[in-house]
Amino acid sequence: MSNYEQKDNDFILSPNKYKKEDKHPAYTGTITLDGVKYRLAAWIKKGSDGISFFTGKKSEIKAEQTEQAEDPLNSPSQDQSAEPQPYPEYVKPVAEPIDDLPF
Repeated sequence: MSNYEQKDNDFILSPNKYKKEDKHPAYTGTITLDGVKYRLAAWIKKGSDGISFFTGKKSEIKAEQTEQAEDPLNSPSQDQSAEPQPYPEYVKPVAEPIDDLPF
């Protein structure tokens, strides 16, 4: 599903793996309406007749959540003008080429 491109009027719901309390939604996801992506939350309820059904809520995705989702390594913290953070020491390129490699 990683290659799935969400089209207009499509939605995705999946189990909420962060649910810890009854008030947290059982399912979360996104929906795209008129080219704008929104968050979805859904709860499972039981009617007086014993039949289960979903209730839900749509909310806007905040700009900072969208930026973090697009590039979590270089997204600015609270300061929108912040420079991208340097990579950790273990992923920095070697400063000088190594010429004595046997290949």
